[in-house]
Amino acid sequence: MDLNLPSNPPVGFLVESRPNAPFLYYWNGKGWDVVKNPRVVPDTPSDNGSIGIHKKITVDLHKETPGGYIDGYNFMYTLSYTPVSGTEHLYLNGLLQKKGEEYDYTILGNVIYFIEPPYEDTLLACSYSSAAYTEVRNEIPIGSIDGINDKFILYGYPIADTEHIYINGLLQKEGLLYDYTLLNNVITFSTPLPSGTIITVDYSANI
Repeated sequence: MDLNLPSNPPVGFLVESRPNAPFLYYWNGKGWDVVKNPRVVPDTPSDNGSIGIHKKITVDLHKETPGGYIDGYNFMYTLSYTPVSGTEHLYLNGLLQKKGEEYDYTILGNVIYFIEPPYEDTLLACSYSSAAYTEVRNEIPIGSIDGINDKFILYGYPIADTEHIYINGLLQKEGLLYDYTLLNNVITFSTPLPSGTIITVDYSANI
């Protein structure tokens, strides 16, 4: 099967062969390894990984002025972020606009397309909610807990310093002289973990 695997991705990069496939491919820095897919319910969670609980965190933006030249010709304007679908309120000179090709505007990603270009000196404003990041709780990373393996893979890439890694419920300390290091989504423990160890991870990620 041709997966079109990237030639030199970041360490820990995951590729899905097909939706809900039982296996993933991950880049170990030198080549591709096959691991069980954490989104498929595992037979043994401590060995195979579990995706944990995800919660999308949103931020509200109020009366943002979309980027774009207002000259009576330009019909395309850009927001700083992509709105959560249906949350945007777009105002033209204080008048709420209606979304739809048969109405005032459409939106794709963070780009607003007016049906009729706004006239020069028109005041535009848009209030909306945007997904800022995802909170992940109780994820069991991918990796064999066998007293030999010291590397484990997270499904997401943690935002710096947001990870909390627990061994049998005890919070671990990051650093070469302490319990683990984290590179991209790869956890490397200072010593291999014995069979029966329970690993859980909380973190924030842009997923």
